[in-house]
Amino acid sequence: MRPFSFASQLAPMIERYIAVRKDEGYLSNNHIYYLQELDLLSLSNLDKPFITKELVEKWDNAKPYLTNSTKIQRHNTIRKFAAFSFAQDGISYVPDTSKLRHNSIYSPHIFTYEEISFLIKAADNLPIRKNAPTRHLVVPAVIRLLYSSGLRINEALRLKMRDVDLDSGVITVYNGKCGKDRMVPVHSSVVDYLKMYSGQLANDREWFFPSSYGHYSSNAIYTIFRELLFLC
Repeated sequence: MRPFSFASQLAPMIERYIAVRKDEGYLSNNHIYYLQELDLLSLSNLDKPFITKELVEKWDNAKPYLTNSTKIQRHNTIRKFAAFSFAQDGISYVPDTSKLRHNSIYSPHIFTYEEISFLIKAADNLPIRKNAPTRHLVVPAVIRLLYSSGLRINEALRLKMRDVDLDSGVITVYNGKCGKDRMVPVHSSVVDYLKMYSGQLANDREWFFPSSYGHYSSNAIYTIFRELLFLC
């Protein structure tokens, strides 16, 4: 993982937040980057050891050229940090969840069976990369699991070895949507594939879908997914 450093008066709280969220398996590299940007913004704007309304407003207005969906992602990352800070200090400002709203005209694409087969074939032919030595193994397995099981992307990427029982064909999802745990049965054909996939990686690894720094983030998989669509 790339090194991050923090220098504002918010730094101790940011580092505490990162440690907690990492332990929970929730924090992506992209979110840490946002926190580093917030740290720099605080440093240059009446730096205080707690979140202020003025800081949040400056954060929301910092990059007007971004798409609304990206603005919402940035805002929500900082809102979660602000909520954590308030729970710690009792004075940090936590913005309203309705501060930013979607105005997207996005229309979902329903893939045909043929398109899915093209997508899987493209994933199976990803080249090996030295800086991402598990990518060509992880991506085809992730796509097959998502397609066949209905798991949400972050639920799949946060799976640990102990959560996946390939002998019984059952995956246990901990702290899923609404904080609930559930058991997910996996089709036998996918179980067979996952056994083959897992056999090519270290048995003592922590994450079922490991990356060079921990486990893959949803942003990384999305970027690769766009690459696969282009290849198709």
